[in-house]
Amino acid sequence: MVEKLKEGYRTEKYNHINANKALAANKKRGSKLELKLQGILDELNIKYIRQYPVGKLLADFYIYNNKIIEVDGDRWHKSIYMIDRIPLAEILKAQKYDKEQDEYYQSKGYQVLHIWGHELRNLEYVKSKILNFISIH
Repeated sequence: MVEKLKEGYRTEKYNHINANKALAANKKRGSKLELKLQGILDELNIKYIRQYPVGKLLADFYIYNNKIIEVDGDRWHKSIYMIDRIPLAEILKAQKYDKEQDEYYQSKGYQVLHIWGHELRNLEYVKSKILNFISIH
């Protein structure tokens, strides 16, 4: 069933019901990027909670000491690396949304680290970035 939902979600002609079901299934098991980061956290023996509720939002990963790690897909979050494929206005809109999300987390007392999809190609860099983040107060 999940495979069918994924197919429905990936096709250009999908209805919102199938898309919503696909997104819900994805949240339960995690995106490819989230699963990759989960593997890194496991390898580093870092305790975490996936899909941690913070008020109106769901953080990708909660780490002890009020730290949140968000995994940002380059296309979904409109990385500047996608500028040749996504209009600048869309990139700026996504950046504004992500900034508002970060401000919300911070207003609740959380620190936020973003890991971009393209960064997950360099595992040593991501490990270092995470270890530096969790060692800060």
